[in-house]
Parts: sequence; structure tokens; C-alpha cells
Amino acid sequence: MVECKEILELLSELIDGELEHGLEAEILEHLGHCECCSPFIHTFKRTVTLCRSIETIDVPEEVHEEFWQVIRVEIRKNR
Repeated sequence: MVECKEILELLSELIDGELEHGLEAEILEHLGHCECCSPFIHTFKRTVTLCRSIETIDVPEEVHEEFWQVIRVEIRKNR
């Protein structure tokens, strides 16, 4: 029987449909009755769906460079 921790470790593969059929069926059975995993999986799936639906935009090169410059400064400050 699959446990909650294992489901979390296999979450990406589950969402992407990359698990072998038997393991996927076992996980889906667990999700059908686990009060801890079901809401988490539902929220995770919704998040993935929303992220995939976001339109990408091209960022001007100067904005890109300025962004990374700020990131580098912050990394140095936090070392």
C-alpha cells in the first residue's frame, strides 16, 4: 500500500501521467480516502493547470540584465 510520503515523492510523475499503471491505480485509490493527501493533490493540480495557462511574454534584454544584476547583489549580501 502506498503511503502519503511516497505520493509526495511521486507527485510530478503522477501529474504528468508518467507512472506505471499499477502504481498510479494504487495512488488514486489512496487519494480516494486520504483526508490529508486529497486536498493537497487537488491544490497542486490546480496550480499546475494555472501555471500552464499563463501567457509568456518577451522581456527586453535590458530588463533581463538589470534583474540578474539585482539578484547577484542580493546573493552577495546574504553570504
